[in-house]
Amino acid sequence: AVYVVAARLSGIRPNQWAERLLHHILQTVANASCLAPGPGRHARLCYLSFAYLAEGSSVLLRLSSLARRGGAPQPVLRGLAAATL
Repeated sequence: AVYVVAARLSGIRPNQWAERLLHHILQTVANASCLAPGPGRHARLCYLSFAYLAEGSSVLLRLSSLARRGGAPQPVLRGLAAATL
């Protein structure tokens, strides 16, 4: 979010800047609501943990996409595909 704001202030329009900013705002609201005290806090923290574990897989999905576009060999593509399952 800081990158998007700094880029906008300097006149640069990053790719999908509005979507990135909205994503970070929604993520902050979701995290704050999970961390707030109250009934069901333990369950909310479990959901938050699983959400971050799932987000970790997006790194492998992005690597797979870059490898396909870059013409990586089939063994690399198969390994990345297997790692995302």
